[in-house]
Amino acid sequence: MDCEKSGCHLNPSYKKGRRLQLLQMLVLPFLPILALILQTTLQLRSSLRYKDEIIDIEAQVTGATSLGKVVTMLQLERTEVAFFVFTNGSTLRSNLTQRFAITDTALDEVTTWPRIHSRHIVQSKDAFRNNFSIVFCREKISSEESSMDEVLAWYTWVNAALLRHLTSQIKESEVGVWKQLIGLKNLLRSIENLGISTVYGIDYFARGRLSRSDYTAFVKHDAVALDLLNATFSYVPQLGRLYRRQLQNTSERRHIDRLRGEIVINERRPSSVNDSIHYYDLMASYIDELRVLQHKIRTEIREVVNDDLQDASRKEAVGFAILVAVLVISPVIIVLVKNAVATIQVPAEFYEAVTIYFSDIVGFTEIAAVSTPLEVVRFLNSIYKLFDARIECYDVYKVETIGDSYMVASGLPVKNGDRHVCEIATMALDLLAGSMLFPIPHRPAERLQIRSGIHTGPVVAGIVGTKMPRYCLFGDTVNTASRMESTGKGNYRTRERLPMIACVSYGKGNRKQLSHA
Repeated sequence: MDCEKSGCHLNPSYKKGRRLQLLQMLVLPFLPILALILQTTLQLRSSLRYKDEIIDIEAQVTGATSLGKVVTMLQLERTEVAFFVFTNGSTLRSNLTQRFAITDTALDEVTTWPRIHSRHIVQSKDAFRNNFSIVFCREKISSEESSMDEVLAWYTWVNAALLRHLTSQIKESEVGVWKQLIGLKNLLRSIENLGISTVYGIDYFARGRLSRSDYTAFVKHDAVALDLLNATFSYVPQLGRLYRRQLQNTSERRHIDRLRGEIVINERRPSSVNDSIHYYDLMASYIDELRVLQHKIRTEIREVVNDDLQDASRKEAVGFAILVAVLVISPVIIVLVKNAVATIQVPAEFYEAVTIYFSDIVGFTEIAAVSTPLEVVRFLNSIYKLFDARIECYDVYKVETIGDSYMVASGLPVKNGDRHVCEIATMALDLLAGSMLFPIPHRPAERLQIRSGIHTGPVVAGIVGTKMPRYCLFGDTVNTASRMESTGKGNYRTRERLPMIACVSYGKGNRKQLSHA
């Protein structure tokens, strides 16, 4: 009959069917392994992406620190230049030469300089410092108001450009520090606007009144600075609590509020260098305290980022370990499954001589009739566990158990010459001895009795079935062994001599030769 028509590709009795069954058995355990590899790979990829994002944030905050220092120095320089100009060249407060040197030092420490393009074209740090902006600006500083507007506008433009670059580099992220990052950017802008409003405050006390445009600029930057500061505290509440505890209710803060109120009213008053110095010192101290808060935000970001980085590194290590373990174990599992499948995919074969053993329990029907189902199952499980443990000592193959019937063969599926006779005979005596000492679990007063039957001869063996393939034996040898068992006596041991030559020649280990049972 044609193989395709008979469905041999599904029948494990045929070579093609066995290959298909082997492939199916290999694929089935590999599917969960593949799913585990995929899941571990995705988790590892997510951990690596998360780690890269954290490292990027750490680099952003680190880079912002040096550039932020330049912004701070330019803010201080702008305030002191304003004081110098608005007080008609007074040097009571500071030395501009020293201030310029401090700013230049901060510039030297910057490793990466942004490219700023606007009405002032700045292409490098050296060009910014030497050729265009700072030299040009500093040379124009004087007590003449006509040049002061342009000088202060330049400072404001440069700081605004640097802050735009700085805050654009610090990108909001899904990492746990996104609130701190937004708070940091808001605080940077708040300090900048506060520095600009301070310039106009110095002008007010030094000259006695602000022009309409300067007054408008003061109110605008003062209000923006306050709004950005409150926004910072909304994102970082612990910073707001620290601010209120250390700054808001101090005498310096009350003086600042009083002087700010005077500027808001903008009534003409006598010009006073001392009042200008006092206002300058108060605002400088206040802004320095805000910079302390700025430093605290950066420190908190670094601490959170470092913790997240360590956590990401741990997850990465665990992910790699799991992936490597799965990749190492997978081939082992596949090989084991293949070997296991290969052992049960025995082709149909004729064996010239094997020894078959059957046993059953005497009176099992009566025992089962007076026992509960659970007691029967426990009883059979106990006796079969005993038998299974004992047959491990012999070169035999357990074929099946059906009810109380126990079937064992020797000489197949691996042939062992004539040893099968001795192996089965010795095993049968071992099982008989063990059963005589075995108490029935739910009837301890009774002792187990078994009937045994053995026969040697030719058989045909092979796998039968597709839903639940089984290794089956066929032939008169099987039938004769079964009849020997069914017509035997319980716990009976023959007094005839057994074939000693078979046991002496082929027995395992230190097994005693069988002269009598």
